Amino acid sequence: MEVEYRKETLWLNSKLGFVAAVSTGKVFGSSKHSSGMSKDFKDAEWLPAVAAGVRYRLLPYERLNLKFDYAYGKTGSVFYFGITESF
Repeated sequence: MEVEYRKETLWLNSKLGFVAAVSTGKVFGSSKHSSGMSKDFKDAEWLPAVAAGVRYRLLPYERLNLKFDYAYGKTGSVFYFGITESF
């Protein structure tokens, strides 16, 4: 589950935008309880995260963007870079 806010700006000829997000979810895997039994999905812990990012539109007619994101969650943080169609 995620809530995301996107803001396009007039900066750099309207090519610069920002993103902020808050999310949470569960991951089903092979984690085990102390009893040695596999966890059921309903027993899996919630994994919250927050993220912020910058988008730079390379090709407006194709909606192709450079994407720079930073996300922080329960077990650490990560930096993402991508060239994607979005926004």
